[in-house]
Amino acid sequence: MSSTTITALTPAHAAGAVNVVVSNAEQQAGTLPDGYTYTSITGGLGLGVPSGGSSSATIVAGQTASYTLSIGGAGLSGTASLSCTGSPTGANCSIPASEPFSSTVPATFNLSVTTTSRTVVALSLPAFAPVAGLWIFGLLGMVVHPGRRIPTRSLRRYLPLTLLTLLLVLCSCGGGGNARSPQPNPNGTPVGTYTLNVKATLNATAQTTSLTLIVQ
Repeated sequence: MSSTTITALTPAHAAGAVNVVVSNAEQQAGTLPDGYTYTSITGGLGLGVPSGGSSSATIVAGQTASYTLSIGGAGLSGTASLSCTGSPTGANCSIPASEPFSSTVPATFNLSVTTTSRTVVALSLPAFAPVAGLWIFGLLGMVVHPGRRIPTRSLRRYLPLTLLTLLLVLCSCGGGGNARSPQPNPNGTPVGTYTLNVKATLNATAQTTSLTLIVQ
């Protein structure tokens, strides 16, 4: 403090102009109306759903839900750490581990939630498989008989016939597996409405926004 300046520590106060009162040891005081203005320091991460976007998605179990979120433009800048919680059974929430943002212009990023079908379809072996196996052994037995020596010329003559017969058997029986009736999948995503919590953190500042996932 000097004859022309005074240094003081201002206490906490709501935003707005206040009077500055200075007093001395002789209890004399002087007032400067609206001599000091408090301002609120605002700044956030700006995490949320951008204009025109949706915070809700409806899907069938086994499908993937997609959301678009925005961050930034709220006074702070940097690189925020992101996390997603609240996914139901059989679902996985995919989100970038971090996202850079500015204090003036929001940036968008995508979030997806993959779910698991509540039914599975298994394939059974074709009915002709055992029969084809018997044909193979039978044809080989015709060509190569235990204890009998067959000249090489005979083998060359019977081998194409054996292969051709086997091919005809397979073609006549058809190929592929038979689909069984759908079976319940215990790891499928249950029907319900779920709340996903997306959290952005930058140093000591954190913000959370909620999304709705409807699984049918």
